[in-house]
Amino acid sequence: LPHRWPEHRHALGRHYIGLAHESLRDGRPVDALQQLTAGVSRVPDELEARRQLAILNTRFGRTAVAVRILVDGLPHGRQNLEYLRHLFTLLLELQREEQVLEIAARELPAKPTENVLDAFVALQAATANFALGRYDAAEVICMNWQLNRSLEGVLLLARCDWERGYPDLA
Repeated sequence: LPHRWPEHRHALGRHYIGLAHESLRDGRPVDALQQLTAGVSRVPDELEARRQLAILNTRFGRTAVAVRILVDGLPHGRQNLEYLRHLFTLLLELQREEQVLEIAARELPAKPTENVLDAFVALQAATANFALGRYDAAEVICMNWQLNRSLEGVLLLARCDWERGYPDLA
C-alpha cells in the first residue's frame, strides 16, 4: 500500500470534494467548508474546489484565508483565466494592490509577450498602480504591454488622464 499512497491521497481528496458539493446542495456550508479544506489539501490542483473554498471563506468573513488559498493555488492556476480573474478581483476588492504588484512581478516575463494571460496579469498590475495613484507606472505598463489596444487598457489610460486633471485628454 505505501507505493500507492499518492493515489489513495488523491482519491480521498476527490471524495471530500464530492461530499462538499453535496453539502452545498443541501445547504450545509460549514460542512462544505471543512470538506473542501480537506479535499484541496489532498488535491491542490483542483482549481474549482479551491475557488469554492475561497468563496466560502470570504462569506464567513475570513478574507485573509481566502487570499492565501488562491495565492497558494497560483502555480496550478496560472494558465486559467477564470482563476486569475477571481484571484485579482479579490485582491483589488480588499485593496491589496501591493500584493497584486508582487504577484505580477513574480509571474510576468521580463519582456512583454502576446500571451493573453500575461496581458491580463499586466492589466492587473497597471490597475493596482492606478489605485495607488502611480499613474506614470500604470501608463508605462499599458504602453509596454500594448494594453492601449484593448478596451480595458484605453479606459484605464483615460482614467489616469482624468485623475491628473486632464478631462479633455480622457
